[in-house]
Amino acid sequence: MWTDRATRQVKTWAAAFALVVLTASPALAQSVVVPDVSGDARGRVRAQLERELRKEEGLTVVPRARFERATAKRGFKAGRARTPEAVAAVARGLGVDAALLGRVRGTELELRAVDAAGEQLLVRRLPLRRGRVSGEDVARLVGALGVALSPPPSTPAQTVPASATVPARTPAVSPVAEASFAVARAPARPAKAEGPETPVVQAPQAPKPTEAPPAPTPRARIGPRTLTFVLAGTSTWRSYCAAPGVASCAESTAPAQTSQERSIEFSTSVPYTGGTAQLELFPLALLGDSPLKGLGLLAEFGFGASAVTITYQTDGGEVNGGVTLGADRRLSVMGTWRQYFAFRGPQATLPGFVGARAGYLSRHFLVAREARAQLPSSKRGPLAAGLDVSLPLARLLRLEASGMYLLLPQPDVETLQRYGERVRSRGFALELGIAGDISGPLGYQLRFRMLSFHDRYSGAGDEWLTGGVADEVYSGLNWGLTLAF
Repeated sequence: MWTDRATRQVKTWAAAFALVVLTASPALAQSVVVPDVSGDARGRVRAQLERELRKEEGLTVVPRARFERATAKRGFKAGRARTPEAVAAVARGLGVDAALLGRVRGTELELRAVDAAGEQLLVRRLPLRRGRVSGEDVARLVGALGVALSPPPSTPAQTVPASATVPARTPAVSPVAEASFAVARAPARPAKAEGPETPVVQAPQAPKPTEAPPAPTPRARIGPRTLTFVLAGTSTWRSYCAAPGVASCAESTAPAQTSQERSIEFSTSVPYTGGTAQLELFPLALLGDSPLKGLGLLAEFGFGASAVTITYQTDGGEVNGGVTLGADRRLSVMGTWRQYFAFRGPQATLPGFVGARAGYLSRHFLVAREARAQLPSSKRGPLAAGLDVSLPLARLLRLEASGMYLLLPQPDVETLQRYGERVRSRGFALELGIAGDISGPLGYQLRFRMLSFHDRYSGAGDEWLTGGVADEVYSGLNWGLTLAF
């Protein structure tokens, strides 16, 4: 009696244990690759992500070098290797289940996970603290990625006909053992029992897994870099013309009215070289997508030197005034506001902008003191206001243009006393060029610049008795490297 009862209990618990083992779903190991992160200086964020992912059990990190070699063979180079299309092309060959595509925008890391087919699994924005992601954020990301890759299937409940019955229990089997056995074995065939019908115990339904709602796809943040520094070389041509008693320099061949009056012509046959340093600062870009992110400060200082050959017209004809040295200095400090836009839609990574600027601009061309009798120095410090535009065509190519109107660009007092009692001046500045990003924060810039002044003098001065005109034009090329953060 005790032997039969013990045997039945052992069989019952063995069947229940087998059911648990057979229905358990073993965790499948997943393989993940982390390509280069856009905007990640020196690859620090990417290296940290790989370290944190390797700590997770069941995750295998595919080396980035293998991924880059595979994408390069398929024709995906530079930034194109960090796209879902590139992942879909090489993932199955490398055994990659998912890829984390990321970029750094200010103090935030934007991550997009795609599967082996290039389909988006999830999108996350993780805060960066001192250029690092917290381990807790990475752990939550890994958990969400595991659910997205292998969602646990729900176990359907077994259906038992309402009319199904089981034979009446014998006194030797306890009700607990009978209920456990009903769970472990397959449903019995319907059969009639001699005694009253006994309700059938159905297999319990497995709870459905709670799936996290899909995260909304964030719009790409389009805005300025917080800090941009430009170091460039310059090649500049300068021309200067001053003619008395005429309405334009084209009439400067007219005879002078007195022996003291004379016209001056100066131009550089070859460009003189120099350098310039520029700074663009947008501190409010750290606020994220704030409407104030486009407010910033623009500053520039430039210097150049030139050998000056002077000729001037007198009653006796053209006179060579000799050669001297000239120093060219440029300084500007302006405030700006820019409205940024995505050139290729809301998910574009190529920001363009239109903007306005206003502030102070000075241009000084100083000649040696002994040569000022033949050619005056030029000192101007007008206010300026204008518009800027940048149109991105590719990561390596942006078209940029700028135009400014100069307010009250009068020459210095010494020049005014020399040529007349009063002066009316106007001026403008133009810039056209290209720029682009080479790698990470490093970029390049190439621009043509022109700065023009026109002065009309009236009244009697120390040299001119009836006034005249003067034109001054700077034109040249700026070429250099940029660092943007």
